[in-house]
Amino acid sequence: MGPWDDIDSACVPGGQPLVSTTLEAAVRIARNPEVNVSELFALQPPSGPFQPVLASAPTDWLLAVTYAGIGGLNGPAGVAIDADGNVWIANQTGNSVTKLDPAGGAISPAGGFTGGGQVSFPYGIAINSSGYAWIANGFDVFQPVPPSQTLTILLPSGVAAGFSPVNMAGSVHSALPALAINHSDQVWVTNQDNGTVTAVNSDGSIAGVFDIGGGGDWLAIGNTDDVWIVVESQLVGLHSPGNPLPGSPFSGGGIDFSSGVAVDASGNVWVTNFTANTISKVDPTGTAFAGSPFSGGGVAEPQGIAIDGVGNAWIVDNFGSRVTELDASAAALSPNTGFTDPNLNGSLYDAIDSSGNVWVTNSGGASVTEFIGPAAPVKTPLIGPAISP
Repeated sequence: MGPWDDIDSACVPGGQPLVSTTLEAAVRIARNPEVNVSELFALQPPSGPFQPVLASAPTDWLLAVTYAGIGGLNGPAGVAIDADGNVWIANQTGNSVTKLDPAGGAISPAGGFTGGGQVSFPYGIAINSSGYAWIANGFDVFQPVPPSQTLTILLPSGVAAGFSPVNMAGSVHSALPALAINHSDQVWVTNQDNGTVTAVNSDGSIAGVFDIGGGGDWLAIGNTDDVWIVVESQLVGLHSPGNPLPGSPFSGGGIDFSSGVAVDASGNVWVTNFTANTISKVDPTGTAFAGSPFSGGGVAEPQGIAIDGVGNAWIVDNFGSRVTELDASAAALSPNTGFTDPNLNGSLYDAIDSSGNVWVTNSGGASVTEFIGPAAPVKTPLIGPAISP
């Protein structure tokens, strides 16, 4: 018996090579926090160097750090990662954008970046290939007269770009919840209240406004810059010029009151079904996979979804205060309780960085939680579907 035999048997999922160093073992556990938890717990010595020790085995070995009260964090919603690993967060309550470095340190000031007053009730956020942060400004439903809707564009420094704000032609007085960027740095924005989606060129000019038949919520970009939008209980697919994909809109696979969508490296589209507590998956033609919709792994009232570098889906449960992981075939990897942390509070959306950390926004906790290293790294910024760095 070698010194690593016990740790090998406990932390190595079937088919993976054995580990030979402490670092390899730690990484393996971080990437597979749900595997053989009781067996690993049993390996701790009677009196370890760190006290107090756990009295019983946890549900998983996932580690998390929550950042609050820094960089203007206040009512965070959308989240995006730039090429340097910095985390950008849209703060609805704070009318600002927070920027954190990869270690969670604040780059933005105490009040966040406001773009000189341009940022107003922001929701969606995305980063283009130049590192510019594009922010979809919404409005507070309690305002007596909603303002005209705009996009704010911030330079990496947090200062508004010269062509910002962009006034959304055809989208006036319509909440703008989300946006995504394609390989040409064209920005697609859902106009929640008037049943359209708008394409905006990288210089801020409007490329087109396209009818999608209902109020769109979240959207994602596919392999060939096709655009996928969740519209209540349907999934709308558009070619990059704005014309519908054959068969669009799609309603198979259990799509039901959906709120989040993501595309994997194979072009498959994953959709969160909030009221049904399930996840739908369709191929690039809109055909549902066998077994869709999927559940398990703690899925409950799912909202945001992000795909990692090997095609696993990371799903945020808005009211369940948990994160679910499904593998590329939609089988549950997280425990039945999901991955939990006491600081998750009204969580909305998530993003995966190039180190495999999963960042989750907590709208109810004025904070963001970072799960340390459980996902396969993703190339950032996210332009098109999720792929390995």
